Amino acid sequence: MRIKYFFSLLATTYYLLPTLFIFFLGFSWLLWNMAPSLTVGDAGEFIAAGSILGVAHSPGYPLYLLLGKAAQILLPGSIAYRTNLLSVAMVAGAWTGLWIIWRRFFSATKGFSAGESPLPPDPRTSPDGSPRVLAGPRTTTGFKGDSPALNPATAWLAFVFLLFLGVEPHFLTVGTETEVFALLGFGAVLIFWLLLEQKILAALFFFGLMLGNHHTLLLLAPAFLVLAWRKFSFKFLTAGTLAFLLGFSIYAYLPLAAARSPALNWGSPDNAARFWHVLTRKDYGRVSLTIEGAEKRGIKSYVRQTKRMLEGLTKKPATAALTVLGFLGLIFGLLDPRQRRWALSLQFGFLFSGPFFLWLGNPPFDAQTSGALERFYLLPLLCLALAAPMALDKAIKAVEAVKAVNGKRKFLVFSTLTALAAFTAFPAFFPSESRRHNFLVYDYGRNLLRSIAPNSYFFMEGGDDTMYSMAYFLFAEGRRPDLGTANDPATLKVRDRAGLVYPGIYGFEFRATPKEVRQKLREAFENDLAQKEILYYQTLKLDLVKPAQLLPLGVVQLRKDLNLPITDHRSPITGSLWPFYSLRGLEGPAKEHYRERSLIPYYYFARGQTQGLLNRPDLALQDFRAAYQKGGDAIWMPNVSLEAGMLAVKLFESDKWFEALPLFQFASETGPKEPSFATNACVTLDKLKRLEDSLNCYAQVRQRHPDYAFLYKNWGATLLSAGRKTEARQAFERYYELTRDPQALGWIGRIK
Repeated sequence: MRIKYFFSLLATTYYLLPTLFIFFLGFSWLLWNMAPSLTVGDAGEFIAAGSILGVAHSPGYPLYLLLGKAAQILLPGSIAYRTNLLSVAMVAGAWTGLWIIWRRFFSATKGFSAGESPLPPDPRTSPDGSPRVLAGPRTTTGFKGDSPALNPATAWLAFVFLLFLGVEPHFLTVGTETEVFALLGFGAVLIFWLLLEQKILAALFFFGLMLGNHHTLLLLAPAFLVLAWRKFSFKFLTAGTLAFLLGFSIYAYLPLAAARSPALNWGSPDNAARFWHVLTRKDYGRVSLTIEGAEKRGIKSYVRQTKRMLEGLTKKPATAALTVLGFLGLIFGLLDPRQRRWALSLQFGFLFSGPFFLWLGNPPFDAQTSGALERFYLLPLLCLALAAPMALDKAIKAVEAVKAVNGKRKFLVFSTLTALAAFTAFPAFFPSESRRHNFLVYDYGRNLLRSIAPNSYFFMEGGDDTMYSMAYFLFAEGRRPDLGTANDPATLKVRDRAGLVYPGIYGFEFRATPKEVRQKLREAFENDLAQKEILYYQTLKLDLVKPAQLLPLGVVQLRKDLNLPITDHRSPITGSLWPFYSLRGLEGPAKEHYRERSLIPYYYFARGQTQGLLNRPDLALQDFRAAYQKGGDAIWMPNVSLEAGMLAVKLFESDKWFEALPLFQFASETGPKEPSFATNACVTLDKLKRLEDSLNCYAQVRQRHPDYAFLYKNWGATLLSAGRKTEARQAFERYYELTRDPQALGWIGRIK
């Protein structure tokens, strides 16, 4: 008996080895590309909230925070490294689950060759109405009805196909940084596998549990329902409901965590109203993807959203190959009665998690939203990945139908698939998709801490990378206790001015007050605090706290009130911090990741502000140009144009026309919607006695801004000085038509 058990265990281990090898291979590949520390986006918040068992942004993500806390306790490395490892394990687990599922769909499996369905046999009804699966051999993968022997051809085909996902950018990104979408992908694959195994109660439990990680899993509910649909008894339905609610009870974490008043406590869900507010994402508008809102609805917008999704699914070679194979698989699966239910399930999954999701949220078409959308393509890609083997099965059978020697057929199939996988894998060996040497946000957070004097206050106007990197260093790593600690949130000296991420400092229920009232509360509190404390800000607007001044000090700004002197050790002129910053990752062309492409230009923008303050307009312009080169599509880029234009105005008012001209031209080129800077460039050309250039400049501005009144006022003056009275009169008449300024009548009268 013992010998029989030993050989049974040995055989089971032998059959499990390929599955373990797949996990090890995926884990190793992701680990090689994994970020060593903090990354852009919400990573800092998730790490810090998990570390202190707080509440992350809506809907709170309780499951991910608890798993993140477990990873921080059990895994090696820095706090950020440990939670990055969690994502590595989740995506490697998802790939392994896909490999297990794929094996049953290739023609090389015994069951498929025999013409059997890849799905489990339909269950009979037990006396209690619960599903009962027909008896059949069980493989070590857990599938019923498969051959107990491991088919090498099947394993190889599934392994080669797995290479598509190994280099697919969406999987590679979420699997190499702290990201809830890694767990989302693993949860989706797990539930699909449980439903294929007819473990419906377990699937319902994990469905409820995984909703504690990300609500978009709901979009796969129709797909799950197709697989799970049976004639169940009331008793079984009751058990299923209880299983789902048991998993969904993970959200009890939110009020329990909020009751402790942690340093990160989004929405403070410690009562029923606020709990519902956080759970339903009311801060985002429930179905909106971001706080930017949604586009105007209509047929045209739905077509644009569908086109956007298809472009996102075909942007890279591996993604495009996976998408094409997936679509073909859905078509072939629907035509094959043996595979129809599985194909229908995946079709529902793709439609609801892909096009329907974009139609529902109807997100705007700006660069920031498009960048955020990339992660949401993971679920439709998973559905296509599960469907793709049905297309490959048809291709393999077509090849086998060719009259050729058996060895040549196998060689043709395997070599073609291997070559295709190698082709799609090639781009992944370049650093654009890798996070291996990415210290951008880690360095940015450290640079912020270096900029703030001891025991000072730091107010953040916005920006996830600023707020969340500070949260990571203060709460997860425990740096700069002089600025506050997670153990005593009330004494924190680091705050966001919106009162959303960090504990409110402006008064009770600050977020519930009208916008105008909030602004007055902020001003009153900060004005009073500035009389006693040193205040730093992180903002794009130096006029944020008028009449006080904000002086650029590296990547932060120092508040200087008119009635308070500024000491030398806090002066941006005598105490420049730029030589002390770590600037890794700023070099090279614009980054592919939007959030990185949005963060890097801020360094150049902030340094340009400092150069302008130091009366170095040529260096300021150089930095402003670099900011646009690094991230021209970032939604905050108009601030660069505005800053350059305002610096040019100061130079113009000081009669420094030669220095002002290139700044005006840059501001008008990069901010074409703002006509004043373009008009000022024309006036500056006139001041420099470049009359023809000035007149040509006015003509160009009129083409872009035909209704800008002050263009005609200045144009008329220049035409008059050039002796072109008729054209000058026409310009003044147009100015009067737009403004009804009585002065214009006097100018017109004098010309006549």
